[in-house]
Amino acid sequence: MLGGTFDPIHQGHIATAKIASKALGNLPVAMMLAPYARLRNPAQATKEQRWQMVVLACQNEDMLLPDSSELQAGETTRTIDTVTQLGGSQNNPIIWILSDDAARRLPQWVGYEDLRQRTSFFMFDRIGADLTRLREDFEFVSQPRDLMRRAGCIYISNESTPAVSATEIRHQCARGIVPTQWLHEDVRRFIIRQNLYVL
Repeated sequence: MLGGTFDPIHQGHIATAKIASKALGNLPVAMMLAPYARLRNPAQATKEQRWQMVVLACQNEDMLLPDSSELQAGETTRTIDTVTQLGGSQNNPIIWILSDDAARRLPQWVGYEDLRQRTSFFMFDRIGADLTRLREDFEFVSQPRDLMRRAGCIYISNESTPAVSATEIRHQCARGIVPTQWLHEDVRRFIIRQNLYVL
């Protein structure tokens, strides 16, 4: 599972999901839209617009599945609620994909202690974040497939992903430039049609 506000979803998200899928034996990845940002500024596009962009970006990607579970659950949804609802457990964990800059905030997530009993994490090393707390609380494994065996594990991938920033995309859109190299073409056209991110 790869969750995010996807404001907008971009090629970095897609590449990250596909790398993790391949490393885990071509497992499908649920691209789960987080309709409300809790640890960052509110999204600029509406949740409905962001959902449409997720659907467009995942078309023709066999291993990427748009997931609206949190969109349908309403404003009170938290990751631990989602993981619990999906049946994550010690012996059948949900594998959550995220970058190390997001992972360093994991101890701030609601239900952090319970999350460790239901989830393992496929992490990308992007900024060399300080993971001291996580190293105390999780088992770091050397093989990605070890994540499927039990909860409370973290695998760090050193595979490079596109240096794409949703913030930079929004800034460029505000200047009247909707970048082609960072967006699925249908997502790019959607942004133009909806006049998104324009100041």
